[in-house]
Amino acid sequence: MYSFSIANNKGGVGKTTLSVSIAAELAKKGRVLLVDCDPQGNTTGSLLKSYNHEFADVLFGKCTAEEAIMETEFSNLYVLPTVSLDTSNPNSLNQLRLYKTTLAANNPNAIRKMVKSIADKFDYCIFDTCPAFDPFEENIMAACDEVITVMLMDVFSVDGLTIFKENLRDFKERKEMENPKFSKIILNSCNKSITLHKKILEEMDAQEQFDCFVVPQDQAFKRAQSIQKPIQYLTKEEGEGKPETLEALSVIANNL
Repeated sequence: MYSFSIANNKGGVGKTTLSVSIAAELAKKGRVLLVDCDPQGNTTGSLLKSYNHEFADVLFGKCTAEEAIMETEFSNLYVLPTVSLDTSNPNSLNQLRLYKTTLAANNPNAIRKMVKSIADKFDYCIFDTCPAFDPFEENIMAACDEVITVMLMDVFSVDGLTIFKENLRDFKERKEMENPKFSKIILNSCNKSITLHKKILEEMDAQEQFDCFVVPQDQAFKRAQSIQKPIQYLTKEEGEGKPETLEALSVIANNL
């Protein structure tokens, strides 16, 4: 099983949208587990209508990963869900956030052990992370073969990429680890008719450290989220994704 995370310190860059989309693309050629590592639970909400257990239950030892994993309605695509905060109950606690803040630092191998426990069940394991680089995210990195960063076409995302690289380098040096490898960047929501987008695209193309994959602006991503399905499964009546979007997702998947 090949495991990788979609990560960035900066929020709002499309990590969840692309995690779901890449997972759906990879599911065309193998069994895929998508782990929702964000307390907001947006990945879960994008693909599941119900669940019995969540990721935090696994980490707290309340159930096994196999017991918590849910099959989606899409072939070969499975989710280890996270339940978001119940906003109707101000006294409720998000269990994954609780784990992140109380136990993650003292359990650096918990996620790596979980990955090993289900490695023979799937071909790919994808971690959709939240915008942070705390001990919990470090534990995810320790369980991954690779990390892929998503960035928007703006200066804040460029700065965020620099911070993420520094955080990852520091983590790998402290832990004396070679993995996860970091060689891929997804340039999300790109519009080549916009001057700033063109400039950033040229700058990223000029560097040799990373392979860059361009995903165009596409309103179909929002439509896909609203009806709880990956963009690849949208019908013509629902408003299909652009051909260049679907091609970009195929190229990314073929490079994993």
